[in-house]
Amino acid sequence: MKKYTYFKYVGLLAIAISLLGVMAFNDNKKPKKKPKEKPMNILFLLADDLRWNSLHCTGTNFLVTPNIDAIAAQGITFKNACVTTPICCCSRASLLTGQYMSRNGVQGFATPIASQNFINTYPGALQNAGYYTGFVGKYGVGKIRPQDFDFSSISEGKHWLPVHPELQVARLNKNGKPLANQPIIGDSIHITDRNANDAIKFLKTRPKGKPFNLSVSFFAPHAEDQHPDQYRYKPSSEKYYQNVNIPVSESATQKALNALPDGKQKQSSIGKSGFDC
Repeated sequence: MKKYTYFKYVGLLAIAISLLGVMAFNDNKKPKKKPKEKPMNILFLLADDLRWNSLHCTGTNFLVTPNIDAIAAQGITFKNACVTTPICCCSRASLLTGQYMSRNGVQGFATPIASQNFINTYPGALQNAGYYTGFVGKYGVGKIRPQDFDFSSISEGKHWLPVHPELQVARLNKNGKPLANQPIIGDSIHITDRNANDAIKFLKTRPKGKPFNLSVSFFAPHAEDQHPDQYRYKPSSEKYYQNVNIPVSESATQKALNALPDGKQKQSSIGKSGFDC
């Protein structure tokens, strides 16, 4: 090979290597595209009428609440939160909307969140973002509309329910409504188990290609207001509280009852029936 031809090929090779180096350098400078993050699934659990300290992890040591304690240990516990309107429906509306009662307009159990406002609730916003949404348990803010959730199963008001509601035969009052405190005909199920079964049904039947948001609102901590026993627990819970001394609340006194507004002291009021239990 002639000398100039040799240097010609060597020079071309050097230029090619240099160009490859520049291209590689420039390629390294380009920001790499991050893989698209998969939307997280969101499970929202709510316990009805649960006092702030009615958990083992919040200081009431004789209570047995291992699952909630585990969630608290692995997450964040907020210790300075206040209820702005201490009545069930108003608090639920505030949780759904992120608004005070004066803003969301829900002042009674029969008042729903307006359709045009529901799209701005957390389930409404998530549904609009492509989530499959569900609600299980006690709703308490009017009635759920079919478009509000992709899945819903409402259970509230009683601690024990018939396993097969369609087989339940109830005596009716003169207004055509079931009489209170009737024995269940056939097999029964505790409302906490009903809530759990409905939540599992949601998880098993949801479309697998979509993220989901499931809200589960447990009723059981709430008294069964019209029943003389008020709190009708699961027999399986008895083993946790054998020989345990549960102290009477410091505010369960006649003095505290007398300090309530006049209407709440009447024998017929829900507050008075709860106090007498």
